[in-house]
Amino acid sequence: MNRKQISNIGILVALVLFGTIMLSSFARSKTSKIEYKTITTVESLTSTGLGRSRMLISDNSGTIDKDMQTFFSGVGINFKNISSNSELIIQTLNNLAQDGWVLENTSTGVQSSGDNVQGLFITRYLLVKEIEE
Repeated sequence: MNRKQISNIGILVALVLFGTIMLSSFARSKTSKIEYKTITTVESLTSTGLGRSRMLISDNSGTIDKDMQTFFSGVGINFKNISSNSELIIQTLNNLAQDGWVLENTSTGVQSSGDNVQGLFITRYLLVKEIEE
């Protein structure tokens, strides 16, 4: 092969690659859209264990409410409850991942009411999924 033939093959390969990338990008943008889902966990930090903790799963079709355990019991911090909440969160995220959802972002916040031992620990998980139209 001479230089001109090698040059022509290189140009041809570059054009084919460019065309393939452009077509796949165009096809994806025409046939899919992005959907969002949030999981919000609200965990009670009430020292007596009387608070309520919840997991809220929200999307276009509404919100599902699941019970969670409070961080404290009548005698102090309850690590069994914290472990139970972690298992529920992981199980929910794994189930959603199997359905094609991808964890995009996580944010946390704490609300407390001054010097007493009451408050909320809130975590929001943002998930995205590419949907074929």
